[in-house]
Amino acid sequence: MTIQTHFDIGGQRIIVRVIGNSVLFIDLQNNIMSPIEGLNLNKQGVEKEFPDLKGDEEWKQKAIQRFVDKVKSFQTEKEKMDWIIEELKEMGYTPLFIQREGFRPQKIRWKMEFMEIFVQLAVIVGFGIWAYSKVKRQTIKDTIDEIKDLFMGVKEKYGWRN
Repeated sequence: MTIQTHFDIGGQRIIVRVIGNSVLFIDLQNNIMSPIEGLNLNKQGVEKEFPDLKGDEEWKQKAIQRFVDKVKSFQTEKEKMDWIIEELKEMGYTPLFIQREGFRPQKIRWKMEFMEIFVQLAVIVGFGIWAYSKVKRQTIKDTIDEIKDLFMGVKEKYGWRN
């Protein structure tokens, strides 16, 4: 079975294709297809992922072999691709589409972790409070107190319980 996923990083599109135990990386802009052995690996990134390879003369070959062994450890192409997606997401790649056996690509709807949602909400609320304080020409503490009083008034009016 063949499975491939389209990724975006900084406006650059790549495709990762899994066929059996082989993984191909395709750069759409330069029209280049390469197995893991043909990629330019970042030495600092490899050392971050595998600290025991720091200072090793054969760091690239050992990192590639670990990648190949990890890919072979999965039973199905789907499991392999799921692992690759998670690994590339950690490096800033955004998965866009997944395509199985040449069928129509499907948009990936990846789940956000609770902390990701919480942080995004905190940023939005924080920015809103900051912007409101600028409009009202008051300190952020006064703005928070005003919003708190507003919520307490709504709570009292409608009888919300704790």
